Amino acid sequence: MRSLPKGQTFPYADGTGDPLEFQFNALAAPHAETVRATYTVPPGKVVLINSSSMFLGRVAAAAPTLSAHAHIRLTRDNGKIIQISHLHFQSTTTSIGYVMSLIHNLIMTTGDNLVLITSDASTGGVIDYNAVVAMTEFDS
Repeated sequence: MRSLPKGQTFPYADGTGDPLEFQFNALAAPHAETVRATYTVPPGKVVLINSSSMFLGRVAAAAPTLSAHAHIRLTRDNGKIIQISHLHFQSTTTSIGYVMSLIHNLIMTTGDNLVLITSDASTGGVIDYNAVVAMTEFDS
């Protein structure tokens, strides 16, 4: 659990943050685990992760099909990793997809890194990846 220094209130208490959106949208053929997007909290900032949403859908069939994944991970400045969300998909059927939306309210501080990773172990086909994290950035 991340705590704030003694006497400091949560940064969003006064409502003066800047909205940020961390996202990745693409069609991709089978691939090894690949970093698609990253965000590192800059010096002098605190970031509130409000929510995340991910969608995986097959747009071209694969035979045989294996697992496709999307992960949103937070690595703290101390090296600890928090799995924000993970969506797993395994289907040969096109026009079928999976959606996951979460509310987080997690605080990130200077040096914390958010990363979006995708993978598809199938031998063919195409997956539609869509992921977004809604955040608010504040002066620390």
